[in-house]
Amino acid sequence: MLLTLLIFIALLALLGGALWQNICYNRTHYTAEFYQIHSRKLTQSCRVVFLTDLHLREYGADNCELVQDVRSLAPDLILLGGDFVTYGEGTDYDNMLSLFRQLSEIAPVCGVLGNHEDELYFLDNDRELVEKFTAAGVTVLRNEEARYTVHDNVISILGVEGSPKDFYNYGASTFMDAAEQQTDYDLRICLAHVPTYFPEHLENYSFDDGYHPIEFDMSYNLYKIKRASFMTYHDGALFVGFFTQDNASVIEKYLINADGTLYEKEDMNLKRTVGVTEPVAYAVSMQVISGKVQGMAFYNNKILLTRSWGILPSEVQIFNYSRYGILSTSEAYKTIKFPERLEQIYQDGGSIYALFESGAYAYRMSSINRIDRVVKLKGSKLVK
Repeated sequence: MLLTLLIFIALLALLGGALWQNICYNRTHYTAEFYQIHSRKLTQSCRVVFLTDLHLREYGADNCELVQDVRSLAPDLILLGGDFVTYGEGTDYDNMLSLFRQLSEIAPVCGVLGNHEDELYFLDNDRELVEKFTAAGVTVLRNEEARYTVHDNVISILGVEGSPKDFYNYGASTFMDAAEQQTDYDLRICLAHVPTYFPEHLENYSFDDGYHPIEFDMSYNLYKIKRASFMTYHDGALFVGFFTQDNASVIEKYLINADGTLYEKEDMNLKRTVGVTEPVAYAVSMQVISGKVQGMAFYNNKILLTRSWGILPSEVQIFNYSRYGILSTSEAYKTIKFPERLEQIYQDGGSIYALFESGAYAYRMSSINRIDRVVKLKGSKLVK
């Protein structure tokens, strides 16, 4: 029993030492992370720096190291996530005001208050805090919007104040309801200090920068396709296939009429068998494929299939096109290895475009090679 107690105390001491070392490290070091977000409405790239939770810390004299790092990034906007002060340590935050002044010389600065600023403002009655932040060059958003024009693009910044539990009490809900109706911007960024604000409330709002889903007025039952995992268009027809891990699967070919509808076969027995009243698209041909197929494309008289599963290397299998051919692994005349998690593949002109899933949030940490962009390949070299 005594030995167990001593081991427990030693483990606590070890954990406490590691925690203290981490605290000390964070007082003199900060973490920089880079993200890339795409918008179809932006005509040029826009770089945004986001800073949060400094809690009066300084990185170099008068934060010279931090300011230099921000300046080297040449941002178009600088956004603040709050908690630059620390409640309980007085109202002297001149070093943060100095930081704001230096940052505002680099790019426009705007942001929200954190819970520590709120506590200073409301509990310690530091009513000059917002005025001091503003005088130092920060546009403080308290359930407000700020707009900036960057390279002819209108950037909308929403700032939501307070905590999620107060969303309906102090104007945040009313502000977001009104802001959601706006569409006259090219990119919208929503700021809130508390991360749980988004899953609890803000994810219910649209931040799709003014785009809406394409409306459709026709749907078809593809009764032989268990789940539509991938599809492609070629030579007046739609080719649809579905993924299986190990067993063989199929690709079905559906003809497209001149008016854009799919070819149907008026077969009431078929509709009764399928159990639907909606149109049933008629497959004019079927091709058997191996398992693990994720995507399909045509290039000249060749068929390209992508195969991947987990962290194993991906493949592009190339076949000579035949209407009734079997597209199994053994029938491919060429197989090319690719990094893991290759998904869709698309042909446009003489180029092949490959999309990987390894850059997606769900697979980023478990992928050895994280490819976060579409890869362009030369089709003639790929099929040679």
